[in-house]
Amino acid sequence: MPCLDLATLIVLIIALYGAIFSTITYVRQERAKKEEKKPRIRVKIGIGLAVVFTKPQKAITLEAQNLGSTKVTFRSIPQLLLPDETRLVGIMGVWMGGPLPHTLEPGDSLTMSVFISKLVEALVKEGYSGKITMIGEFTDALDNEYRSNPLDFDIDVWGKE
Repeated sequence: MPCLDLATLIVLIIALYGAIFSTITYVRQERAKKEEKKPRIRVKIGIGLAVVFTKPQKAITLEAQNLGSTKVTFRSIPQLLLPDETRLVGIMGVWMGGPLPHTLEPGDSLTMSVFISKLVEALVKEGYSGKITMIGEFTDALDNEYRSNPLDFDIDVWGKE
């Protein structure tokens, strides 16, 4: 078996290094392209004011922000997830906000609200009382779910207001 001289060995090592490096670069670029096309929706839940006929009322607000570069369409109203995995959808009154279906363009947001008084009524009717934790959830047309961080909510305190 013939021995490789130093120059040939160096050329082989550089070629091997180049092949490995270009493969790693290609894989990273393909992953980045795939991630870029994936929807990125941030959901926020909070307490705010909703104005109906110039009368402001306290409301739970859910905001979906499109941080990605792909359009996302919401076809149904948002939901509130309760600690026992119960989903409150339509039993607490009307969600106010943008019309549905709603296509959320990159960089846009959609805010939906429900009156706290109607929410408290629904929660009490379902047997809840005291402090609970709620999570807001939007579901897109492809059934992808986007959830907020939890919100602590005291039914007894808000029921007195």
